[in-house]
Amino acid sequence: MEGSPSFFANAKARRGSEGFEEAKRRLIELGMSSNQCTGFLDARELENAVREAADKGAERVIVGAGDGTISALAKYFVHSKTKLGIIPLGTGNQIARDLKIPENIPLACEIALG
Repeated sequence: MEGSPSFFANAKARRGSEGFEEAKRRLIELGMSSNQCTGFLDARELENAVREAADKGAERVIVGAGDGTISALAKYFVHSKTKLGIIPLGTGNQIARDLKIPENIPLACEIALG
């Protein structure tokens, strides 16, 4: 898994399903493969996927979600070498704003991939 980014999205976020598809298209344009992009309707499944990717030493995990989901998942990156990329798909997106990540999904994808 190392060296290969994954994109996981909360499809229940305000812009979840539409935002996931837009982000997926842009990330594929930027070189990711479609099998590296997964949208989740179940928060536990999303959390499990993120935790597993970080535990396995993924170089980068990109999460499309809002503040609540990002806050809940941040703990998996605290003592990890895995980098967290954020695609803001929620209502408030305060975390993304604080980090100067634009709400424009294509631009956020470029930033998330580094």
